[in-house]
Amino acid sequence: MPTTNSTLGPAVTVLEAHQASDVIDAAGRWLAGQQALEGFDWVKSRRVLESRRDSRRETVTVERSYRDRAHRAVTFRAAAITVTDTALRAWRRDNPQRTLVRPASVEGIVCSASLLDFGAGSSVNLADHDKRLPRLEMVLAHLRAHALPWFAATSAPGTLPCSVPESLLRPWGFAADLVEYLAVHDHRDDARELIRRVLAQGQDHQAAFDEGRDLANQRARPHWHSAPSLGWTATTLDLT
Repeated sequence: MPTTNSTLGPAVTVLEAHQASDVIDAAGRWLAGQQALEGFDWVKSRRVLESRRDSRRETVTVERSYRDRAHRAVTFRAAAITVTDTALRAWRRDNPQRTLVRPASVEGIVCSASLLDFGAGSSVNLADHDKRLPRLEMVLAHLRAHALPWFAATSAPGTLPCSVPESLLRPWGFAADLVEYLAVHDHRDDARELIRRVLAQGQDHQAAFDEGRDLANQRARPHWHSAPSLGWTATTLDLT
C-alpha cells in the first residue's frame, strides 16, 4: 500500500504539470498510487494502468486527444479494459489449427470492453489545475465501480461461467476466447458450464453454435469475433 508521501508526490506533479503529455503521465501515476488500484502500475510508453498476476494481465487503456492544448483542454479518458494471458497466447501460437483466425496483435486476448459503455466518469478535462484532483477522484470512483468488478468477474475460473458479464457473450463477442482461456488452464468443466450458459440465451446463440460445429466438422477455421466461433471452438477442443 502506498505511503502518504508516495501518494502526495505524484499528486503534486499532477497539479504542477503544464504540457498535455506531462499531465496525462502524472495523472496515470497518481491513479496507480491510490490504494483502490493497488497492484496496478502506470506504463507511460503504452498509456495503460496494468496489473500482472501469474500469466494474466489486466489493463486500463488511457486515451488523450491530440487536439488538446495546455490551459484549454487536456483530455484524460480511461477508454478500455482488457484481459490478456501469456499462457493462452503461447498455446494459440503452438496450436494454430485449434484456434480461430485472428490478428497477431490479439493472440493473447481473453476479453475486452469499452469503459465508455459504463456511463459518464471515465473521461475528464484536466486543463484547470485546481480541478485536476477532484476530476481524477471521479475517474478513480468510476474504475472502482466498473473496471475492478469487471476484472473480478472474469478472473476466478470457478465463478467465471456465472459471473462474467452477459455483454461479453454475444455470438460475435468473447465467449470463444473465455472458453479457450478456461480450457488452456485445465478448467474444462467450467468451460462447458460457460458454453451451456451461452446456449441458454436463445435460438440465435444455438444457431450460431451449430454453424460453428458444422465448420469444425468440415475442418474450416472461422475468424475471431464471428458468430460461429464458439461452436467451432467447443467442437475443436472436444468440449461438446
